[in-house]
Amino acid sequence: MQKGQYILHAHGGELTEVPANKSLLPHDPEGHPQAVMVARAPDGSVYVGQRTLMGKSTDGGQTWTSYPYGCGPAGQTINGVFQILSDGTFISVTGGGAASEPVIVWASSDEGQTYEQISQIEVPAQYPVRYIMALCRLPADRLLCRIQISNADVDENYRKLISGTTMLVAYRSPDGGNNWESPNFRPERDLWDQTMCEWGSEGGTVQVPSGRLLAVIRHQRPLLPTDPPDVLVKTGASAHRHKFAYFGL
Repeated sequence: MQKGQYILHAHGGELTEVPANKSLLPHDPEGHPQAVMVARAPDGSVYVGQRTLMGKSTDGGQTWTSYPYGCGPAGQTINGVFQILSDGTFISVTGGGAASEPVIVWASSDEGQTYEQISQIEVPAQYPVRYIMALCRLPADRLLCRIQISNADVDENYRKLISGTTMLVAYRSPDGGNNWESPNFRPERDLWDQTMCEWGSEGGTVQVPSGRLLAVIRHQRPLLPTDPPDVLVKTGASAHRHKFAYFGL
């Protein structure tokens, strides 16, 4: 799909190829395929964030302009996951790379050129590894922030799990990012409420016509003690350090 002039469309439980014209984004010298985000503004403009550049298209992606990512009040670059609210406000979420680093929610009224902090998402300190995976906008400016939290201990080659786990957890905001509903730990279930899945990362979430949410998630994990000895051969992952697949929920 990356090389062909089409995209994949999911409907009625089937994937079909839909013809699509493709154009190149402005080149980001620090760009990376895992650091690309897209959002659509109320006026129809499309914005694509890379690592250091924000691209803008007003003609459906045929041509692009770009400008450097915006900054916060202390001059720090704000280039986290982002969405655009119904009034044109850019909301971005940054931080959380270590247990001591807070997850900050920022708002911009000038297309992401300058930001002010509006809230903070509380992430459980007992999960020292956390990555912000996606920020999804739902109707009525509700937001869903997907964060991967982990206390997994693995061997030096990241092949086998020693202890702990990794979970993809959903934080929800009913008011455009000003307040957030945090998951609660249930000891009897040994799981967090609003846990999307274990060993999940990346992907996005949309609301389908039925009102339910459809999530695309990357499943990636080390070998577990319960895995059969030939699992890597069976899954075709013997040459890689992870077993992984993409699936929808």
